[in-house]
Amino acid sequence: LLICAHSRIFDIGLQSVIMACINLQSQTTPEKHLPNPWHNRGFCEPDQYQAAIQRCHSGYESCDLLIKIFEERVAIERDYISAIHDWSQSCQKQIQDSKEFGTNKMAWLATIRTGEQAVRTHTDMAERIQHDAIDQMIAFKKHNYAKSIVHVKKIKEFEKEFENLQKPWLKLLSKVKDAKESYHEKHRKLDRAEKAKKIIESNTGAAEEEKKEAQLSVDVYTRESAAI
Repeated sequence: LLICAHSRIFDIGLQSVIMACINLQSQTTPEKHLPNPWHNRGFCEPDQYQAAIQRCHSGYESCDLLIKIFEERVAIERDYISAIHDWSQSCQKQIQDSKEFGTNKMAWLATIRTGEQAVRTHTDMAERIQHDAIDQMIAFKKHNYAKSIVHVKKIKEFEKEFENLQKPWLKLLSKVKDAKESYHEKHRKLDRAEKAKKIIESNTGAAEEEKKEAQLSVDVYTRESAAI
């Protein structure tokens, strides 16, 4: 009964793990709880799509990790099966060769042979882990993360699509950046020209030509600033 109960609990737990890993998640972990450099930044900012690309890479790595974990569990089960079988055979031989006899000997042998039931149970568990977890995850990975020689195809496709979509935005962003820099530069020049004009006007010994040049500079930078 204990073996059956353990097997049933394991079966339910295994199915839950598989479904949680394969099914689409209804809600992702908040970005602030994830150790990534993209938190709290706009998705449309340059190269911010790398957050999504990294998620894809993480999914690929998670598939490998889960497969590895279950393969290790299967290896443990198979080692246990082999150990129990060897133990059972050795013990039965020792009992057969011992001086025990009658019902006592039969009871000893029957006790040892119950280990064969555990072998069958763990063999079934190993087979179900292989079929229900490992094989399904391998198929899922193959379908969703087909890999070329150097990269995962779909991830590379996503990255190229993001790059192409962001190119017009980057060009516009570059123009905006240049315009902002030009705007601030013109206003800095205008500010310097106005300060120079005030200094010249306050200088009683300044020539009229200097005053005209100072005013001309102010007028030029004022027009340039207004034209931006």
